[in-house]
Amino acid sequence: MNKSNLIFIISMLIASLGIHAQVTTSSAANTSPKADAQIPIVDPFARNVVRPAQYGSVPVVKSKSDKKGDIQGLDFNYRYDDDFARLPDLRNYRVISITAKSVPKSPLMFGPNLSEPGLGTSARKIYLRVAKSPKLLMAKQYIWDIFEQNKNFIDANFVIRSIKEGKETSYVVDMGPFMNERHAILFCVHLLPELNNECVIDRNFQTKPEHQTFKNTATLGLSNSMIQQILSTNKQQDAANLYSSGFDVQEGETLGKNNFVVLKINAKGVYLGGETGKLFLLPSDIVPSPYSGDEVSTEK
Repeated sequence: MNKSNLIFIISMLIASLGIHAQVTTSSAANTSPKADAQIPIVDPFARNVVRPAQYGSVPVVKSKSDKKGDIQGLDFNYRYDDDFARLPDLRNYRVISITAKSVPKSPLMFGPNLSEPGLGTSARKIYLRVAKSPKLLMAKQYIWDIFEQNKNFIDANFVIRSIKEGKETSYVVDMGPFMNERHAILFCVHLLPELNNECVIDRNFQTKPEHQTFKNTATLGLSNSMIQQILSTNKQQDAANLYSSGFDVQEGETLGKNNFVVLKINAKGVYLGGETGKLFLLPSDIVPSPYSGDEVSTEK
């Protein structure tokens, strides 16, 4: 075999190995089990956009033990670790990032033949009883109807349970489980108006095939106006620490001085509600702009 033929064969082998490696990598990426599980929505300034100084950076959250040991740090003069999630106005917060499930294409429907834990083997969960029908098909139709109207907010299982009433069998539809009873009631009041505030709580076992629900999270930081307020009254504070500080909230938890419940977190932001009857949104899709006190360059 002459030298030119040998070089040709070697080059062909390298090329074929390169193609094989490329195909293998692409296949592995497409088969990732978590590829479609969650859609991260991040702070606009984290996506290669120049961030004005007043908006800080994506936060690095300190543990409580770190905060207590940092005597000369930010917490020495201003104990935001005690009241950071209890500020008086929801406008004191800004959304830094969101991690949320994608909107489902169909409802998560289970029952009426359910596999439940035995009595005394598991904790009961909080559900909303949203429908009752003497016919199974009508119960299923109601699930589809309520899902179609509210699919951007619904991250819950629909559980059909059969109930014997004398000789008759009826079917009830439970939605959940929710994080707690207050979460369920306020979710019903604010996001399910078709129930006309007839919100009935059902404590029941979570069936084995049901999915995890209400696990979306958001990272919140202080709004620019709140940071400026703190700096104006606490001259020794480090502005960079304030701009980069944040904390995580999950659906079902509370936020603000009035303990508004985080009803839902999705691509649009963080929805909050309380007993006042008002629904609030901390939006994620607003691109921050300089406030009136910022110096703005007029150069083109």
